[in-house]
Amino acid sequence: MMSGKMKDIKVRINVVGINRGWAEAVAYKDFFRKKEIGRIGMAVEGEYEIKYFRVREAVRHQGIGKKLMDKMVQEVIKDGGTSLSVYPHSELYEGETYIKNELLYKIYKELGFEFVKKNVDMNSSNNKMIMPLRGVPLC
Repeated sequence: MMSGKMKDIKVRINVVGINRGWAEAVAYKDFFRKKEIGRIGMAVEGEYEIKYFRVREAVRHQGIGKKLMDKMVQEVIKDGGTSLSVYPHSELYEGETYIKNELLYKIYKELGFEFVKKNVDMNSSNNKMIMPLRGVPLC
C-alpha cells in the first residue's frame, strides 16, 4: 500500500486566495523542485463550489487531501461564506486511478460534506453535497 518513507513526507501548501471568482491550493512534496502531489480548485459563482480535488495515488491516506480542503474552508470563511459545495463525480487525471463515485462520496462525507441532492444514479454528476461552515445549518 504505502512505504514507510511516504508516511513521513513533509508537505508545503501554497494558496491563491479568492481572486476574480477563483481560489486554488496546491500541495508540494518538495517545494523547491515543485513536485506537486495534490491540488484543489474552487469557483465562486453565487456559491463556493469545489471544481476539482486531487491527491496523487502514491501519497493518499496521509491527510494531504484534508489539509487542502482545510485551506479552501479557511478561504471561504475569510471571504464571509457560510458553506462550501461540491458535485462529486469521478474523473481521470494524468493517468491516475479512476475513483468510483461511492468512494468519492465517502471521502467528502468524512471531510464534513452532507448530501442536499442525491439521485438514484450514483454516477450522476447532479448529486450535490454541502459542507456548512461555522455551525450554519443547511438550507
